Amino acid sequence: MVRIIGITLAYFITGLLSLQLAIPPGYAAPVWPAAGIGLAVILLYGNRIWPGVFLGSFFVNVFTSFDPSSVHTILGSLFVPICIGGGAVFQALFGAFLIRRFAGFPTSLNNLSNVFRIMALGGPVGCLVNSSVGVTSLVLAGTLPLDNVIQNWWNWYLGDFIGVIIVI
Repeated sequence: MVRIIGITLAYFITGLLSLQLAIPPGYAAPVWPAAGIGLAVILLYGNRIWPGVFLGSFFVNVFTSFDPSSVHTILGSLFVPICIGGGAVFQALFGAFLIRRFAGFPTSLNNLSNVFRIMALGGPVGCLVNSSVGVTSLVLAGTLPLDNVIQNWWNWYLGDFIGVIIVI
């Protein structure tokens, strides 16, 4: 339980700091180290630690978008953070699965080939998940206009990718 709280706080704090660089509507940041934290903790502590990733992502995004003006807006304000939190979890689990399966993690990282495989599977491949889930949820919630989808998806993807590379 202590690890889950620590992971939640680490994800939340790095997420809030990263959002200072976000483009409107405030979800896609050019660097998102929290994605790397999510992947790293799943790799190090196992899949059972996923609630910390979910809660950290959820709280960052609730903080960004919560609107308590009516029951309808409260429910709408929770939809996007729940989707993005789920996407963050699935991204971390998917990246960890790929790394364990194809790079042989845990490894001593003394082989350059393994290091590149870990970076490629956790970064460019694994980060396809939450950029897709997050942008789709923003469109479904009516927060992101369709003409901004590609730009936001690309920025989200790059932010997660860079965050994973930095942390891993």
